[in-house]
Amino acid sequence: MHIDSLALNAFKGVTASEKLGQLNLLLGPNGSGKTARLLATRFAITGVTPAGSKNDAALLYAANGRCSVSVTLNDGRLIERHVRSNGTTVSQDLFVAGVNEKGTRRVQERLGEIVGDFAPMWDVAAFTSLSLEKQRAAVVELCAKASGDFDVHEFVQAINNHIDSAHASPAETLALNSYLAQLPAVVSHCSDRASAADVAISWSRSKANQAKQQADAAHQAARHLSEGPADAPPIGGSVEQLQEDLQKARHQDAELVGQIANQEGRATARTSLADQMDMLAEQVAAGEKQYRELMSLDVEYTGHMAHALAVEQQAADLRETLPEVDSERIARLRQDAINAEKRRDDATEAASAAANEHEKLAGQSREILVRIAALEQAPWTRALQSWQRIKVGLQDQPANSDVAQAVAELDLVLGEQADPSRIERLREQHGAVQIQIKAAMNVAQVALGDKDAARQDCTAAVEAWHDAEGEAGKVLAEQSRVQNEIRDLGQEGGQLRSQCQRRAEQLAQLADQIDRRKKARADAESRLNALDSEGGLVPTETLEQQREALRERIGQLEASISAATRTAEASKMLHNASADAEGATASVEMGKAVELAAKACREALMHSLVAPLINNMASILKAAMPGCAAYCALANERGTAIFELGWVCDGQRVSLAGLSGGESTIFLAALAYSLVKLADPPLKLLLIEAAELDKDHMDRLAGALRHVEGEMQVLVAACHTEPQVVSIEGWNVMALSRRTAITA
Repeated sequence: MHIDSLALNAFKGVTASEKLGQLNLLLGPNGSGKTARLLATRFAITGVTPAGSKNDAALLYAANGRCSVSVTLNDGRLIERHVRSNGTTVSQDLFVAGVNEKGTRRVQERLGEIVGDFAPMWDVAAFTSLSLEKQRAAVVELCAKASGDFDVHEFVQAINNHIDSAHASPAETLALNSYLAQLPAVVSHCSDRASAADVAISWSRSKANQAKQQADAAHQAARHLSEGPADAPPIGGSVEQLQEDLQKARHQDAELVGQIANQEGRATARTSLADQMDMLAEQVAAGEKQYRELMSLDVEYTGHMAHALAVEQQAADLRETLPEVDSERIARLRQDAINAEKRRDDATEAASAAANEHEKLAGQSREILVRIAALEQAPWTRALQSWQRIKVGLQDQPANSDVAQAVAELDLVLGEQADPSRIERLREQHGAVQIQIKAAMNVAQVALGDKDAARQDCTAAVEAWHDAEGEAGKVLAEQSRVQNEIRDLGQEGGQLRSQCQRRAEQLAQLADQIDRRKKARADAESRLNALDSEGGLVPTETLEQQREALRERIGQLEASISAATRTAEASKMLHNASADAEGATASVEMGKAVELAAKACREALMHSLVAPLINNMASILKAAMPGCAAYCALANERGTAIFELGWVCDGQRVSLAGLSGGESTIFLAALAYSLVKLADPPLKLLLIEAAELDKDHMDRLAGALRHVEGEMQVLVAACHTEPQVVSIEGWNVMALSRRTAITA
């Protein structure tokens, strides 16, 4: 895919159109429009200018607030972009033949899919203007794409191949396997081999430092354990025998504790039983005294019961005399009132309807009279009346056939136009309406009479209902008063009955309590007798002395067992610490080995990674600058990520910044060619600003770029006025003259 033609309209003050070939050379002095054509080509495809991609930036290149650029591709597709300003806002329109999307952004996205979206294919300045970090990232991404996808497992295998593990100890082999097992997850987020090598170096160095700290700690712990004091007491017998003796001694101690507790419990139980018998005897005596006092109040109890029965009888008598409310009569009167109100409303509605009908008929009557008056005053009616008066005068004249015919025709015309029968029909209609008005008046008077009668009936029914409700209210008030009196009497009777019930319950409870306490005293006395019959109390001093000697023996056994256990644990901890120290030391060594292997891989990867970029540049540099080869450094000797471009000529390494103007132009042209080839967009286009190249460098550049013909399209702008360079074989040379005025 390439561009066939370019058109500018007021872009940077230039209005022109150019036919383009594969190799195009713009020659002319400053101000002749060379840069305008380069920028217009880039702007037409990307919408980007050196000032940015916003509309305000594009307006800087428009004359009088508007400009347009367009290119036509070799497949006939037209791409056209317009920028215009109305003084307050700036708009940009993009048209791409065959693209039906709406909105400049959507059309630009679709255009990117058609021609490709890789900045250096338009202008190498777009690449060199990036920061070194972004330039490095772009080159690494393109070269990684050219060298294939990044395979994590192949990378890990490459590191493993750089490590000599033939003579590794078992601990070192275990540590190495651990490193290699973790490494895929560590570098899984990396997109290329170079970044994976950087991550692997940093990670292995960090892991080795951690292992070094762990090894130091393990060695220190082992020294502390091996130099610890032997403060354990002498041990008699094996640990198992000591534990068996300790279990027997503890069993004997538990038996002595039980015997001592039994003797102490017997003494405590005898004292407690004696105290319990005394307390129960006192409680029985007090209960019997209280029972006698309650029984002495029997007369008062009988009087309270009689009073309670009398009060309850009085409440029953009042309940029988309680008045009742005639609810059915009230409901019936209420329904009568509702029916009377409905009849009143129906009569009112009928009277209103009769009045409305009367008013409607009266309106019709007035409307008919107005129409009759209008017809009587109509010109044709008045003309007919005048003609009838004239005919009376004509009756005295001699007969004349022409006059008679004219009279007949005039009678016919005036009769048709005036139509006297319409007035007669309206008068008949008015008479009929008057009859209807009288009938409607009679209906209205009857309805008004019915309305007044219904209103009186309704008032009487409502008053009767309200009177019945008033009487019911009085009955309810009397019911409430009587019920309150019944409630008071019931409460009084209930209180008296409750007092009597509580007194009876107290007597029953006292009797039951006295019986239970007597039984409890007898039971305590029986247990005390049984306790005394079992041999009495035994002193506990001898048992305590035996237990003291046994406790001393238990302490000795526990100390011996603890000393033996600590000795075994110390030996185990020393063994573990030594093993940890050995493993951590092996991990340190393997971490260093992995770091060195990753560095070796990175060195190899750096050369292989940029190989596609250097190889592509070589096809240009060999033709333009024989003996010079490009180089690209991605890391320095310390492993720090850098980005440096340049070439090596005659064994001397020169960076891009150290090249002359002509040399840097040729180098950047080779770089742009290599980047576009790596990106491989559909539209492969090189835009090169060659400035003022001398004849030698111009010939070198033109000759070298002839090698790309057929691969990509080239547009070079250079300041040359020498006749011998105006025509270069194989190039479409466009000689431009200085502009003397801005073309709008």
